[in-house]
Amino acid sequence: KQNEMAEIKVPPLTPAGVMPVWIKPGAENRRLLLDELCSKLDASVLQTIFAFDNSVGKADFPDADTAAVTDVISCKGMEYPSVLLYNLLTETRFDPVLAWKYFYVGATRGNRCIIIYEEAAADGSRIYDFLNMAAELGLIECCDNLLDIAPDGQQTWLGYLYQCVTESIVESNLETAEHALNFGQ
Repeated sequence: KQNEMAEIKVPPLTPAGVMPVWIKPGAENRRLLLDELCSKLDASVLQTIFAFDNSVGKADFPDADTAAVTDVISCKGMEYPSVLLYNLLTETRFDPVLAWKYFYVGATRGNRCIIIYEEAAADGSRIYDFLNMAAELGLIECCDNLLDIAPDGQQTWLGYLYQCVTESIVESNLETAEHALNFGQ
């Protein structure tokens, strides 16, 4: 058995996807995120994840199909092509245990693209410090303004995110529905 194990060659890791993107809070960024990105995509492309089933943030998505929004508890065990973590840390009030757990569960649902928006991530707040440190360490990218030029130098952040999300579809809608059915959604 040990000889067999020694012969197994592990393929090199090939990261698929893009670095998670933190969109800094602000009225214009929020409007662009909701009106120009989220409203133009459905749940099979971009899944919005909230902290709780009764999250206040769900009011920002009044026209969304109920399948396009979910909470951390309901999404456990699921995988989506791309996810938007919407005010997860804000709504948990950055409680040390709950915030880390919910952020981890939400962030690990996305197969390719993770977008983070935190309304309470004002300069000097603990949420800002956490996300800013992650950006400084190169773990996430930081978008100050969705209309600024993205790192690819070709388009705005809004266009870049739209491209990343729409190109992240790795399974058909039927496969997505089957996975959801298997997990009771």
